[in-house]
Amino acid sequence: MAAGRPPVRTLAVLVAVLAGLLPAPPAAAQLPPDLLSGQRVRVTPWEGGRQEGRIAFISPIRLSVRTPLGDEVEWEVSELERVELHAGLERRMVRTMLISTLAGGAAAGVTITFLADADGSRSEAFLQGFGVGSAVGAAFGAFIGLVLPHDRWERVYPMVGAGTGPAGAPGGAGGMGVGFSVPWTGPVR
Repeated sequence: MAAGRPPVRTLAVLVAVLAGLLPAPPAAAQLPPDLLSGQRVRVTPWEGGRQEGRIAFISPIRLSVRTPLGDEVEWEVSELERVELHAGLERRMVRTMLISTLAGGAAAGVTITFLADADGSRSEAFLQGFGVGSAVGAAFGAFIGLVLPHDRWERVYPMVGAGTGPAGAPGGAGGMGVGFSVPWTGPVR
């Protein structure tokens, strides 16, 4: 062996380790098998323009949705960023009440501050207005949160965490390849 040259076995191990760091080819994307015709879904294709409707046709690689206006839109799975299944209605009383409390308090506080006399304390007027506006806003928000339910959606494609983790595969000449996969679902919106 020549001086300064690493042994062939060391080079083979180095190449195997570096090859394992390369991303594995993606598996063919498929929709989950538990989606059925007639179910209500919300579909977000990669090019944008979220669609909502009922499944008209579904296969592991294609999805067709009938919109509320009666149009039918069809995609291949590779064109889809996200598919969400309708999971019922929920009431958001606390969330709506908190938002309305802050919005009502701020609006009333600012309004009363501008209406306050120049000789009076504006900070005191703001606090009084904020208190009254907060009470009215909380009552209004609680009522709206109880009366108007919101849709709840459950993501079914791509599955969160699907395909994540280490994977081993047989390599050439009796070797073993190792890789690590992390799914990319695109930017969070």
